[in-house]
Amino acid sequence: LRHLPLICAAAAGVLNAQVTVREDKLSLSVWNEGAPDPNPQFSFFYKEDFPNYPYPVRTVANKISHTEQFREVVLENEYLSCRVLPDLGGHLHGCTDKITGREIFYANPAVRHAGDGSRGSFIPMGIESSFPIAHTRVSSSPVDFAWSSRDGVGKVIVEDTDRVSGMQWRVEFILRRGVAVLEQRVTLHNGSTARRGYQWWANAGIELDDPHLRFV
Repeated sequence: LRHLPLICAAAAGVLNAQVTVREDKLSLSVWNEGAPDPNPQFSFFYKEDFPNYPYPVRTVANKISHTEQFREVVLENEYLSCRVLPDLGGHLHGCTDKITGREIFYANPAVRHAGDGSRGSFIPMGIESSFPIAHTRVSSSPVDFAWSSRDGVGKVIVEDTDRVSGMQWRVEFILRRGVAVLEQRVTLHNGSTARRGYQWWANAGIELDDPHLRFV
């Protein structure tokens, strides 16, 4: 019986916990790019698997950096605090375990393009939603987004239409009250009558900061 008040207090804490969603700003170090390739990758002339027209191909420079602010949507409950960046391809930038204070993914403090991906625009951070090719053509470009919070459920939606194929993708990140799990719901849509091949890749980055870390 002596433990009953503590148990009741803990239960009341879970019942009173809320899921919140808010928009904020995140400052990141941004490394420069060169001028985009002036030669369009028309599919008729460009004999590669994934031509990019009407997207321009980006040129990696990465010699000078400056600080830039990006919109972030913060999705949070009593266990997790997760940040989504609609200005950078809808990346899940990071997700903090509030019990231990540790990051679950690699919350990269810099936007530094790698030459990976067909457009040369890949940036490693958190989780990248790649569709219809990997790495996605909009890895570091703005995408559409929306968010909501009601009845103990918080949701952030990011989505985009690929200009090459016309196919659409949508990712919903969901947190529920009292649950230490971030849900990811994915919708892929081909609105044409033609069959189209695609790749879906939820590409996750983690920081190698623990010698006991295992990737399963």
